[in-house]
Order: sequence, then C-alpha cells, then structure tokens
Amino acid sequence: MKRLNPLAGLVALGVASSAIAAGSEPFPTFVPGPQKNSSYIVASGQVLTPAGKQINLGEARAKSVALHPTLPLAAVLTISNWSGNPAPSTVQVFNTITGAVVQTYTPPASASGSFLGITFSPDGTKLMFSQDEEPTYTTSYIAVADVDKVGHLTNYAEVSVPPTNKFITCFPNSPLGNYAAPCGVFYTAYSSNPSGVAFSENGRSAYAILNANNTLAQIDLTSKTEGTQIRVGNAPHSILIDGHTAYISNEGGRVAKESDFTIYSDGTEIVADQVNGSSTTGTVSVVDLDTFKVVKTIEEGIGLHPTGMAQYGRGILVANTNSDTLSLINTDTQRVVRTIDLGLPIKVPGEHTAAYGAAPDSIAVDEKAGIAYVALFKANAIAVVKLQDCDHEQWDPEPHESVLGMIPVAYAPSSVVFDKRNHQLIVANDKGIGTTIAGFP
Repeated sequence: MKRLNPLAGLVALGVASSAIAAGSEPFPTFVPGPQKNSSYIVASGQVLTPAGKQINLGEARAKSVALHPTLPLAAVLTISNWSGNPAPSTVQVFNTITGAVVQTYTPPASASGSFLGITFSPDGTKLMFSQDEEPTYTTSYIAVADVDKVGHLTNYAEVSVPPTNKFITCFPNSPLGNYAAPCGVFYTAYSSNPSGVAFSENGRSAYAILNANNTLAQIDLTSKTEGTQIRVGNAPHSILIDGHTAYISNEGGRVAKESDFTIYSDGTEIVADQVNGSSTTGTVSVVDLDTFKVVKTIEEGIGLHPTGMAQYGRGILVANTNSDTLSLINTDTQRVVRTIDLGLPIKVPGEHTAAYGAAPDSIAVDEKAGIAYVALFKANAIAVVKLQDCDHEQWDPEPHESVLGMIPVAYAPSSVVFDKRNHQLIVANDKGIGTTIAGFP
C-alpha cells in the first residue's frame, strides 16, 4: 500500500475572480493529489480548483496572514502539520508581488506556532505573533520581532503568557473533561493558548488574547513583560481595536451560571446544547482600553462560535462560524444591526438548512467598494459579500441579496486579507492541497 504524505501549506496570492468546477461522471475514481486538469483532489473527496497564484510554504499549516502596511510583504503564521514532522513552525515572509518567500523566521525561544495571531505594528517596525510553547514546556509566549527597512525580521522580545485558572469559575456540578480532568485544569498545563494579537492605533501598546485563560492581556513593549489580564467571555478568539475600544470575539460565548447545562472545554465550563454538546451562545466583549475594563458584552444578534472580525465604516463585522452568518455591530450603539446569511446553497431534501456548514472564519473588507471577502473554511472558498448599494444604507436591517458569488481557493481557508495597493486578496489555506499519494510533487 502506498504511504500517504501530508503536503504543503499554501497561500493564495492575487485571487481576483471566481471559477466553477465542471460536472463529472457518476461515481468517478480519483487518486488524491494534483490532477491533469490542474485541479486537486483531497482525501475528503472534495475537488479544489484554486484561483490565483499558489505559494508553497512547505510541510506546514498556514494559519494566519498579516500584511505589511507599506512594504510589498506579507507574513504567515504556520504550525507543524503532523506530530511526526521535525520541522519547526515558523513565520514565513513573502513578496506580495512576485510570491517569492524572502525569509523563514524562527523565534529564538522555539517555534511551536499557534492557531491564530499575527500582526504588524501600524508603522511596520514590529511584527507580533502567538506561540503555544517554548522548549522546556513551561509556558506559552508572545513573540515580537523587529522589522527593518527592507522587511527583514530579527528578535525583539519573547513575552511569557502562562496559563492561569484564576479567571475560571467552577461549580459543584461541573462536568469532567478528557481523562477525568476537573474544571479549572487545562488540556496543556503549560499553554494559555495565545491567539489573536493587536497593537494600539499609535503602536505604543500591545494586547494578546489568551484563549485558555479566557482573558485579554496587556503586553508591555518596553519592559517586555505581560501586564494586566482581564476576564472577557469564554474561549476568546480575535481582537479588533477601534480607537480606545477593543472588541473581543468569544467562541465559547457567555460565562456559565450554575443553572446552565455545560461541557468542559480546556478547563472552562461552556454553556452547551444537551443533545450534541455544542456551545449555544456567542458573544463579543467590548473593552475600554483607557480603564482596561469590559464595558459591555454583546450577545443579542451574535451567532454561534464568533471568530474573525473586520472594521467597516462605523461598524464591526463578526464571522459566526457555526451559524454561517456575519453580524454587523454599530459601534455608536454597540448593538447588532444586521445579520448576513452565508449558508451554502446545498440543501437536504425536505430540510431548511444546508447539508453542511460554510464555516466563515476570517473577513477582509474593501471599504471603497463596500465589499467584504469572507473565508469559508469548509467550503474552500471566499464569499464575496456586498455590504451596501444605492438602494440600501449600511444600517438597513431589511434582508436583501448580499452574497455576490464565491471565489474558489485551496483546502480550508483560515485567513484572508485585502491588499489594497495591489488590489488582490491574500488567503492562508490551513490544509494546503490536502494529503496526497507519495511521489506527487
């Protein structure tokens, strides 16, 4: 039997238009990997016909991408794609015009990678990204690199962000997790699961989401240490800063009460469905950065498993991964004013819902065109969403056609950014082109 090998993580560059795969004969037989017609077949049976230029990042999973504010460069946060892979999880920097990888950067402490969290400072002189662990397996950390005039990275700081359960509330009836782990005990004892990161608008302050701690942490760029942490929602994912306010998407929703039915998730009790165990709430925490306090928790109108966010005018778009929707928050009122359906047009006979989820997880906005580009993790596509037109104001809650079409990309898009200078999208594809038979290039 031929051995199966994981192939490269991919970044799509220059995605500009959609394509539609042609129909096929009933019950065809395929060999996973590249096909003669330039498509790819992955182990799930899905056919990939990615648009644009594909950049091979080697044996790694491309998790998140950040665009340099002035240079034609983008940085990709990767993580090792299988447990037996000796290659470190690195940050790869590539030229956004040519697609050439110009630097593979490994932070000195280690290169463990993370599932999310990479950003350039507003002036482009720093790059900050999350890392799950360091070599002694005692703590997770936030890496900060200096960026020189040509975009070359060198180490500036590695700020320890250890796990702590002091922000977790447990109850007498709290369920156990895997291996009988009680509430307040993490899956990984040394990691706070750092995820989304952000610089303040003036670049002088920095912030990190600590997913397992359920907190937002300050990062002191001068002393190179972790500052104050505050409790936000459960399993926080992403952070978006608008002036002196931060918005935090909470995948696990609101903090549980003793009367709630809950499930264990990395030490925290998540309000859950009693039948399938999935989370039943999603929230966005609003943080006043001057006082560093949560001033509001938005729940009404937020879907399930909120993840990626993007700014649009005086609004914040939130991707609700398990609801297949976008929520639009008016920052004047801190209320959801519009919900946009991103469900796939694939229906089960007799059912009102899609056969499987699209799973929106990342958003990029072309403000001038009034268009949002939304990564659909399970659909291997970017949804093109019209945010306003001549007949509908931005805050019009009335439903109308929003999704203009889909752009095919590679396997499991996890991050998308809009490169305004070159009028192109850059998409990190978590699973690249999937698993292929050994011997394929």
